[in-house]
Amino acid sequence: MPGEDLYLDVAAFGGLIDTLESAAEDMKSANDRLADAKGGDLGSGALDTAAEKFRDKWQYGIEQIAKSTAAMTTGLQTTRDLYAAQEQANADSMNTVAGSIPDVRAAGSSLDLS
Repeated sequence: MPGEDLYLDVAAFGGLIDTLESAAEDMKSANDRLADAKGGDLGSGALDTAAEKFRDKWQYGIEQIAKSTAAMTTGLQTTRDLYAAQEQANADSMNTVAGSIPDVRAAGSSLDLS
């Protein structure tokens, strides 16, 4: 594990991003279908009336939730990508340092570093 105090499971984060993207798309799609529905499209008159009331009261809210979810997804993608890039930069730096330390045994030293 890269660190005990700060660690991001990049694969799990990707799953969260996928779930949020899907939720935003589903909300937008459902809202669009409800907005396009006309009287008699959904079934009984009572169902149509209830759907119209729901649409009138919740359309804006659902749009805002979908937009917020999309913005959150973008932020999470950026976070994931920056974290992965920083982890790679850290690994590259450690490899550079490790490569610059001379191998005392290979140089013929009798110093035992075990």
